Amino acid sequence: MWCVVCLLCPLVWADDTGSIWDRTYKHGGWNGTSPPCPDALRDVTVKDGRFSIPWELKINDRPVTIGKIEGSVRPSGLATATVSFVDPLPAVFVRAMRDNNESIDDLRKEPVKVRFESFDDGRQITVSTERWQCATWWQEDREGLTAAAEGGTVNCNSGPYAVALWSAKRDYRTGEYARLGVPGQPVRLYRCVDACKAGHSPLELQEVHEVQRWAFIGACAGQTTAAPPLPASGSSKWDTTYGLGIVYSQDWRCPVDKEAKTLVVKHGRFSLPWFLSTDLADGREYQDVQIGHLDGVIAEDGKVTLRYVWTVDKLPPEVLEAIKYDKGHGTLEYVNTLVPEMTFISDAGPTNPSGQGVKAHLTFNGDTNCDYNFLGSGYKPQEFKESDGWRIDCYSYENWTSDGTYKDGDQAVVDRGLYRCDRSPTCKSGSRPGRSSQWKRVGRCK
Repeated sequence: MWCVVCLLCPLVWADDTGSIWDRTYKHGGWNGTSPPCPDALRDVTVKDGRFSIPWELKINDRPVTIGKIEGSVRPSGLATATVSFVDPLPAVFVRAMRDNNESIDDLRKEPVKVRFESFDDGRQITVSTERWQCATWWQEDREGLTAAAEGGTVNCNSGPYAVALWSAKRDYRTGEYARLGVPGQPVRLYRCVDACKAGHSPLELQEVHEVQRWAFIGACAGQTTAAPPLPASGSSKWDTTYGLGIVYSQDWRCPVDKEAKTLVVKHGRFSLPWFLSTDLADGREYQDVQIGHLDGVIAEDGKVTLRYVWTVDKLPPEVLEAIKYDKGHGTLEYVNTLVPEMTFISDAGPTNPSGQGVKAHLTFNGDTNCDYNFLGSGYKPQEFKESDGWRIDCYSYENWTSDGTYKDGDQAVVDRGLYRCDRSPTCKSGSRPGRSSQWKRVGRCK
């Protein structure tokens, strides 16, 4: 029989529509006094916001159950719980408590706190007591939720993967699957990882430091989504040869920049070669391997329609050898999950802060993991010439004074002009900007 102790009453059950805390939490660890602190010996599953945690511990290396902790958790993570002790308590536990001079009566009266928290590496349950400084925790299997299918493809025609297409009108529970059609690619299978609310598409990426709501599992074999062909031509206003400028590349899927030093646009169209690096972590460099190209057509407003064209049906072994640290995602299907965006821009005018000419910006997944900047032939970076009408915000600079001390590089304002001391180590006291060669004019103040 069970003896029930109610803590943090009244007990309010969560709605039966599911909870963001619903998932399986793997047995973790503990610290505190044993006995009576509970140990995390088994996994705990939360469903519809309700949980049942066994209060068990090891005595002489054998598991002993003395009760259970049951309750519900609100979306905020605030939990209510009741503790039920078995009656009578196991004799081996009673003896261990007596040997440690611990009181059974104190145990029955001690408040037990259950806390739900979300961390970068997953959600966690912690059970704690103050008297014995117990802190026992269970953490979700985040890696299991996000693991991609081996080989990159799955059978979505039968079994657990035969699910409906993703719907923007419904919520998805953690662990649920949904299929998603991407134009020009095989249908994709995704698994809900965390807080997959209505309207949050699997293609909608969170910030790098945040938990991604959906995880790509694989491509559905034999299922594809048609894509309209690229326009026959684009706007010729963008036609020129572009040189590669600043690049940020922190993902092994990023096209290798040294293989894309130039981008030739003709009739508003271009094709950018896609090479992957095969360099190893030991620092040795190897020849890059091409897997295809990225084709694009540019509209009059600079927006680009893009298409992947793969010349391989799977990643070359040299690439797989180089990415052994991420071998679970070593598939062409995973490369497909990169979402490209590209825009061409025309900078004009002598006071344009960027410069003058045409340029292009290519990024993947909306962040700087794969970020490329191209400058058109003849592009002129801004020189900030005063003769072009450029003016400087001098608000933060002090007015020059004849008795001031100015070191090399210091700046000061005189007659609405900004000057910089150009004499090492200092400009002589009394040397007036605009009249002394010790000062160089920076420009006119606004």
